[in-house]
Amino acid sequence: MQKNIIFSFIAINLLMLPCAYGETDLEQITVTATAVDRHSAIEIPCQIDTIKAKEVSSASLGKALSSIAGVNNGSTGSQAGKPIIRGMGGDRIKVLSNGNSTDFQTFGVRHIATLDPLLASRMEVVRGALGGVVNVLSPYYLSTDDNKTLFKGAFISQYRTNNNEFANALKTQSAIGKFGFNLSASQRDGDNFNTGKSDAWQHGSKSDLPRFAGELPYTDFETKSLQAGVGYTQDLYEVSLQHTYWQSFQNFLGHTPAPDFNAVTSAGQDLTNNETQFDGSFSLGEWMIKSKISLTNNRRLVATGTPYEDIKSAINTPKYLDIEVDRKDIKLALQHPEFLGFYGEVGVDWYDKKQTLRSGKLVPTANDNGLGIYLFEEKSMGDIEIQGGIRYDTRKVKAPLDGQNNNYFISKGFFSGDNNEKVWLRCKTNRQMQGLMVLSSL
Repeated sequence: MQKNIIFSFIAINLLMLPCAYGETDLEQITVTATAVDRHSAIEIPCQIDTIKAKEVSSASLGKALSSIAGVNNGSTGSQAGKPIIRGMGGDRIKVLSNGNSTDFQTFGVRHIATLDPLLASRMEVVRGALGGVVNVLSPYYLSTDDNKTLFKGAFISQYRTNNNEFANALKTQSAIGKFGFNLSASQRDGDNFNTGKSDAWQHGSKSDLPRFAGELPYTDFETKSLQAGVGYTQDLYEVSLQHTYWQSFQNFLGHTPAPDFNAVTSAGQDLTNNETQFDGSFSLGEWMIKSKISLTNNRRLVATGTPYEDIKSAINTPKYLDIEVDRKDIKLALQHPEFLGFYGEVGVDWYDKKQTLRSGKLVPTANDNGLGIYLFEEKSMGDIEIQGGIRYDTRKVKAPLDGQNNNYFISKGFFSGDNNEKVWLRCKTNRQMQGLMVLSSL
């Protein structure tokens, strides 16, 4: 029997510098499934589940969410796991960071989400439509009375004996008056994994693929993340600015046909992601303006058959892949007061994505941009909650006919000047109604 002992130490300290500020425990609320107001999970017409930060023990997003019924982990190693909701995964599952779109090139099982669940305050899973939505939420910003100071922090440390894996995370929240400051960092480092020892892997026909036992080579990894933000809260407005840096080095065990049982690495990866987010809400009497701006830069460096420790040796060779994605997202919404019992908002969101293939052949260089306009309304009638909305989208994708794209439109014939540009238009309506049954004793 293979033993895999996990030691986990979680220390949470609340340090209150001298101030006359009291902290109140709030009811768990849901922010993902409705655009108008915050509700408890039972008040939302669609099914939603929440995972709190203290329940997370893995850097794999799929594994962190797999304890939820109906959610499975599409795993390619302990760090490379993506959520599968009701049997659907990949592009059918939308992953959000504080409500903003992420773009981590989810083309295959080894393309992992570029975020660290350990730094989140909680993760919400909404099931409905096609697949589902996962929203990873950062800690909220603290606020105190004028001239007061508040600080609290959490230190998380984990160790796994199987692969000598260390994981540490430090999360802090502080406030000086109406200003709140968040600073968090994490690091995870693991060696090769070990399985039960057996000689059975040495036997097999020529059609068999090799089976490994004992220490599994090329299963090591290193991941680190840093998150810093500032927020300001007033009666009439709230603003926040946050930046997150994430980097991961990953090796994946490959294979060669029998009878050659020499282990090879299928791909060494050097992944980085920088994300800057601005959120603001401003009250205008009974009206409210809400805005979100997100800037994301994602870089993927991969070398086929080469571990990440030697990835630089593959530069300028056919087995080297270099993809960079720059993405901008802007959302503006106007929330209106009660009208005929309805509360809702009208909004517009826009994105512009530039994908650059610097080396390799996985995907072409392309420009992708889109614009969406929506209306969302909800109404409560006793124990009945009604939500409805309509949305119109337009999207345009164009792949230039030069540079690295020569491999696609000349030698492979995937596209040419006749089909290198596509436009999509879509109008979508959504209606949901939930009745809450209240049981009471006479």
